[in-house]
Amino acid sequence: MFKALTLQTVCALFFVSMHAHAQTQEPHKSLYAIERQVITIHVRADGTFHEKIESVTRVKSPAAIELVSQDDVDFYSDRQTVEVLEAFTELPSGERIPVAADAIRVVDEERSEGAAMFTSRKTQVVIFPKINVGARAHSTVLRKTHTPLFPRQFMFRRSLGTSVEYGQLEFNISHDPAIHILADSRGFEGGRLSDSPNGEVRYRYTYSQAAIQHAESGQVSASDFGPYLHLSTFVSPLAVGQVYEQSAAPKTAVTMQVQKLADEITFGIHDPKAQAAALYHWVSKEIRYVAIFLGSGGVVPNPADQVIRNRYGDCKDKTTLLIALLAAKGIEASTAMINSGSAYEMPRLGSISPFNHVITYIPQWDLYLDPTAELAPFGILPISVMDKPTVLTALNRLGRTPKLDALTNWIKSLTHIQIQADGQMTGTVYSEYAGYADYSARLSFMDHEGEYKERLAQSNLSANRQSGEGHYTPSDARDLDTPFTNRGSFTLDPVANFPGPGALSVPVGLTPSFINRLSFNRPKERVLFPFVCRSYRYEETYEVEFPSEAKITRIPADAAFDESGLLYQSTYRLRGQVLTVQRVVQAQRPSMVCQPNDYQVIRKLHAVVQRDLRSQIFYD
Repeated sequence: MFKALTLQTVCALFFVSMHAHAQTQEPHKSLYAIERQVITIHVRADGTFHEKIESVTRVKSPAAIELVSQDDVDFYSDRQTVEVLEAFTELPSGERIPVAADAIRVVDEERSEGAAMFTSRKTQVVIFPKINVGARAHSTVLRKTHTPLFPRQFMFRRSLGTSVEYGQLEFNISHDPAIHILADSRGFEGGRLSDSPNGEVRYRYTYSQAAIQHAESGQVSASDFGPYLHLSTFVSPLAVGQVYEQSAAPKTAVTMQVQKLADEITFGIHDPKAQAAALYHWVSKEIRYVAIFLGSGGVVPNPADQVIRNRYGDCKDKTTLLIALLAAKGIEASTAMINSGSAYEMPRLGSISPFNHVITYIPQWDLYLDPTAELAPFGILPISVMDKPTVLTALNRLGRTPKLDALTNWIKSLTHIQIQADGQMTGTVYSEYAGYADYSARLSFMDHEGEYKERLAQSNLSANRQSGEGHYTPSDARDLDTPFTNRGSFTLDPVANFPGPGALSVPVGLTPSFINRLSFNRPKERVLFPFVCRSYRYEETYEVEFPSEAKITRIPADAAFDESGLLYQSTYRLRGQVLTVQRVVQAQRPSMVCQPNDYQVIRKLHAVVQRDLRSQIFYD
C-alpha cells in the first residue's frame, strides 16, 4: 500500500532504450482510493519532530485487495519511533473490525538485489482483516523523530505521482518560531496560515486527484513534473552540500597510510591523469560495496584509513577514499551529490531527496567518476548518473554530469554468414564497443562461464527469433585498460528452402542486433509524460554468402530516415554470391529527457526500420 512520508535513501547516503517506456495506458478507474489522508507535522526548535498520519483507503477492485490489506510505515530505529494509535477495517455494512495486536509488527529492511547491507531502517507493518471490495482500511500512525538527520535541521519532501486516487490529502504543519523553515510547493493548494496563539508558525496544504494515469515505463521521476510539497531549513541544495562537506572533509585527510597506498598504486606512473585512472580502478575493484544506514553512517562517510582497513564501504566511503588518494598525488577532487534514479531536476530548497548517491568530481579535467561502478572504465559513468545535476560539496557550486553522445557511445559489429546448400547457416561476428555501451557489455559478460556462458548465446539467438547454437569469446571484462570486444560463432537452422526458388530476410546470428530487436517492439500511440532517452550509434555490417547453386534475383532497396536527431540508413550491395548489408541507427539527443511530442518521431523511425527489416532477398 502507500508508504507514508518515507525519506529516500539508496546508497547508504543521507540522502532507455529507444521506446521501452512505451507502456502508456489510457486514463481509467483506479483500483483503490485514498479517500482521506491527513498528515500533521510539528517541528521543535532543535529539529526533532513528529508526524501523525491518519489514512482511510477504500478497495475498489479485487485486484487491489492484497495491496490495501497491508500498510507499511518505514522508519529508522536509531533515530525514530513508530506507534500505531488506531487501525481497523470498515466493512461496506459499516461494521468495524479492529486489527489484532499480533497483526501489527516490525520487520527489518529487505536487502536490495542481494547486496550486503547494514541498516537501521525498519518497517511497521499493519495487516488489516477482512479486506474486500468496498472495505476501507483505517489507520492512525504516530512517527517521532527524536534525532534529526542533521543537528537542528529539518527536511521534508513529498512528491506525488499520477497513479493514485486522492479524495482529500491534507498537510498541517507547525513549527517553533525559533527554527526557520522554508516552504515550496507545486500543484498543492494552500500555504501559510496565521500563527497560533503561542506563536507557532503554521501551514496547511491540500490536494485531490480523481482521475489517474498509470506511470509509464521509462518516464522520468514524478518529482520532476508532478505535484510536490517541500519544507526545509536549508535554503538550497548547496546549503545541504556544505553541511555534508563539513563532516566529510576531515575523513579525506592524507594520512601516512593513505599516502603509502597512493604511492604503491601509482608506482612507475608519472602522468597525473594516468595516476588518477589507476587510483580510481583500484578503489572500484578493491573496495567492496556495502550499504551502511546505521546512525551517522547514513550521512557521514568513514575515514579513509578505516575504509582501507575494512576493504569495504558504501558510495560515500569509496568516494572519500578516492578523494584522499587523489589528494595524496596532488590532484584536487570533490564529492558530487547526485540522484542515481530517474530524477533529472534539482529541487529549489535543500533536501535529501532526490539525492541518493555520491560520486567523485575532478575539476582539473571536468571529470566525473563513480567508484561504485566496478566495471566502468576511467571516465565512463553508469547511465543512471548521466546528465544529472550535482552538488559539488568541496567546491560549493552546482554541476552536471555529461550526457550521452552518439559519437562516443556506440557498437560496431561485422558478421560473416555462409549459407550451405541445404540452407543451414554458419557464421562469425566481431563486435567493438565504446562509452556506456562498453560498460554495459562488460556487465553482460563479467561472469561468462559455466551455465551462464552456455545460456547466453542461446538466449540471444532466441531473442532474435532464431534457432541454432553458438558461443561467445569475449575479451576480459575486468581489464579496464583495454576496450571491450567480443567474438562469436554460430550455426543457424534453415529459415528458407534451398535449392530455390525462395526468399529470406537477412539473418543476424549473434550480432548485438539492437536494430533487429528495435523492429520487434511496436511503440504505443503516444506517451503522456517526459521520458528518459539516450544518444547512441549502432553500426551493423553483414556479409552473407549464398551457395554457388543459388541465383540471387532481387535484393532489398536501400532505406533512409533522418529527422529530429534520429537517423537510420541501410544499404544492400551484391557482388557475386556475397551480399553486403550495412545498417546504421543513431540517436543524438540534446539531453536525456525527451518530451511526449518527441515520441512521434520515434514512431516514424520504427516504421522505417520495421519495413526495411521485413524486406527479403529472392533467389532461384
